[in-house]
Amino acid sequence: MTKTSWFSFFLVAALLLSFFTLSFLRLKKNQTAPADSTVSENYQLSSSSSSFEPLLRGKIDHYDHEQQLLYLQTDEQLLSFPLSLTSAIYCWPTAQNGIQISEAYLPLGPGQVIYIEGESKTTLDQLNLAQLAAKYVFLQQDQNHQLVKAAIINCYE
Repeated sequence: MTKTSWFSFFLVAALLLSFFTLSFLRLKKNQTAPADSTVSENYQLSSSSSSFEPLLRGKIDHYDHEQQLLYLQTDEQLLSFPLSLTSAIYCWPTAQNGIQISEAYLPLGPGQVIYIEGESKTTLDQLNLAQLAAKYVFLQQDQNHQLVKAAIINCYE
């Protein structure tokens, strides 16, 4: 073999070795990553998710009176969220300025609380819980996973 052939051979071998080493390290990192210990008991996610979402949104699956848990169906999973019957609930209209609120992007800056013009405030026990199934809900949390605001679209319909 010539010097050029040897050089090419070692260059290709080094590139392949680097690629496999990086792939192995990434795989090892994903397998040994610690579970997120910041998720409190107030926010019960399935074991597949460990990221903090300041704004949970989805459709109400049902409300468990005995445990006072609201079950929320997101695009990805079914979540349970503690919500007492005396919790403040904000009722939002279906649309605002021609935009469906359930589809709207609602940006949240640090310390901001979501607000929709025309919202009204009530408590969960003042609503007909049997009619809440499939209603769209927004649950805003702070960094400590505490509820900041709960809003339901078309509470009364």
